Amino acid sequence: MENLLATDDSTGLIHEDDECYQQKLDLFALVDAPEKQLIKGKYVRSPYSNSIGTIDLIPRFKRGENAIVPVSELVGKKLKIENRYRIGRNELVCQIQPAVIERTVNGEKVEFYAYPGDREDLTEKLLFLIASNRGLSKIRMPGGVDRFGIYFSLYEIREELKKLGKTRSYDVIRESLIVIRDSRTNISQIDGTRSITITHDIFADAILEVSGSGRGRDRCSITFSDYVIEQIQLLNYRQYPFASINSHPSPLSRFIHSYLTNNWTNAANGVTRQLFVNEVFEAFGKDHLTDAVKRRDMRTGLAILVKAGWFTNVPYSQKMLKNGKQEHYYELTPTEVFVEEVIRANAKKKGLRIIDDKVRTDPGFTLPAQKGRLSVDLK
Repeated sequence: MENLLATDDSTGLIHEDDECYQQKLDLFALVDAPEKQLIKGKYVRSPYSNSIGTIDLIPRFKRGENAIVPVSELVGKKLKIENRYRIGRNELVCQIQPAVIERTVNGEKVEFYAYPGDREDLTEKLLFLIASNRGLSKIRMPGGVDRFGIYFSLYEIREELKKLGKTRSYDVIRESLIVIRDSRTNISQIDGTRSITITHDIFADAILEVSGSGRGRDRCSITFSDYVIEQIQLLNYRQYPFASINSHPSPLSRFIHSYLTNNWTNAANGVTRQLFVNEVFEAFGKDHLTDAVKRRDMRTGLAILVKAGWFTNVPYSQKMLKNGKQEHYYELTPTEVFVEEVIRANAKKKGLRIIDDKVRTDPGFTLPAQKGRLSVDLK
């Protein structure tokens, strides 16, 4: 048995054990049952998942190529990547520290620094898909520590990737999980001359077991940090059509679609929204690109979303003065399908809030037994 374990006693611990606490976590798994979703212009039955906006819209990944580099090439160089971005008027810095992995090159073991990249972004979303549909479990970690997390298998991850048209080998999936587990992320807020750390890693522990056979082979577990559990407790998440977003061929298209799903919560037919180029690329983690390259890539990414049926047309960029600077933006018009998904997510959010209030105030209240659209008329 291969036991791949990382432990951080400051995150992921279960601090409460009352029924109300557990029921509030169980709300995370009340996503709608799989229904027809628009995937590459066709309607396909697919599951829904949840997005935690405070972690999904920050630059935690090294985008593009060169996310995995031989250790020998970075001797004496700075390992941590710093991505600066803004939320409102708050200036933030995301620091990414790579994992160390081994690969066989010409018959020899070679060490590499591996930053979480586009591959890990998608793998992480699959883990949240499992959590959103199966719920969180108490997992007893070595040393007797209980944490909230999920059990899954490499087979499950591989099958979900196949559905998205992104087939990967078990070795690649296992390596991606190791990078997720061993890399480190810190989010800090710049306050004058001070830097204040405000969040920690997304995951606490991970175990990969290569025993078993058939579909049960490669059983895994992963647990979430206290920060993630806190966001779930606060209902700081939003339902979204999993395959509709994650089947796009371009990581930037997937990000833009996710970005708008999280932020354009008042979308309506015929009403446009300004999408600012620098704002997107800061959150995506590629703010170092030139303005011309950003606009080119943005237009290409938007063209994919238009072809997939989410927006009516690919506009040309425009300029306006924002915060004292000339900023480029695109004015988007949503299709009815995009608006319908926003309305659906809003209704789900409203239903969850009503149920959450019932959980907190009514000791005899129990959660709905079936998945599906939540009624906002609960009394």
